[in-house]
Amino acid sequence: MRKRILAANWKMNGSKAMLKPFFDQFFKIIDMSSLSSPQHKLYFGMPYLYLEGARSYILNGKITLSAQNCHWAESGAFTGEISPVMLQDFGINTVIIGHSERRQFFNETEETLDKKLHILKKLNMQVIYCIGESLEQKEAKETLKVLQMQLKTLFTALPNKSDLERVVLAYEPIWAIGTGLAATPEQAQEVHRFIRGTIAEAYDIDSAEKISLLYGGSSNASNIVSLLVQPDIDGFLVGGAALKPEEFGRMWRDLSQTP
Repeated sequence: MRKRILAANWKMNGSKAMLKPFFDQFFKIIDMSSLSSPQHKLYFGMPYLYLEGARSYILNGKITLSAQNCHWAESGAFTGEISPVMLQDFGINTVIIGHSERRQFFNETEETLDKKLHILKKLNMQVIYCIGESLEQKEAKETLKVLQMQLKTLFTALPNKSDLERVVLAYEPIWAIGTGLAATPEQAQEVHRFIRGTIAEAYDIDSAEKISLLYGGSSNASNIVSLLVQPDIDGFLVGGAALKPEEFGRMWRDLSQTP
């Protein structure tokens, strides 16, 4: 049975001072026992500087902290970068890579993502791998072509189906991120079904059925229920709504009650 996942993606937001009040409020809203469910997983991806501070406020082992990026080398002359080895040194074993904003604003390419996937595989770290098309690509009806190209990077770097055990895939249409224009449940399901089918072709049906597929793109407390009932949507990568403890708490309540 696939895991249901809710993953916060704070992007370049937050502060040291907001950590305690955020988690205090968040924990008041949710059913704390839901964090122990083996089928429901909660991730918090946040800026590097706040990962260690956040550890003080979460329940050890029941919430997973995630970096929002990493470099492809273990060490070296890469001023200002953070390596996955450094993340592991602080107990962080999950990384979001391929986010559309990294691709769009920081020239993240399929080549650099291939390198990152290889080092994360070597270090046995978990990956939340993001894929998605731009508005121009959507309007040109190139969505599936773009996703196939982005998925090929994943398949090439992780050729064995056992490699997928530490991968979560997030479909985040660029045209929906931060715009309030979420895909309709039917649109999202159609793409998620395509992604799962493509994984089945690359590996096998069993692998495709086991991997969790997340939707990202203006998901919030008002639209996740209609998306969760779709058969190939297993959870969400959440941006703006994840900075609001009450709303994110409601999202976790809804997701954690979904079998």
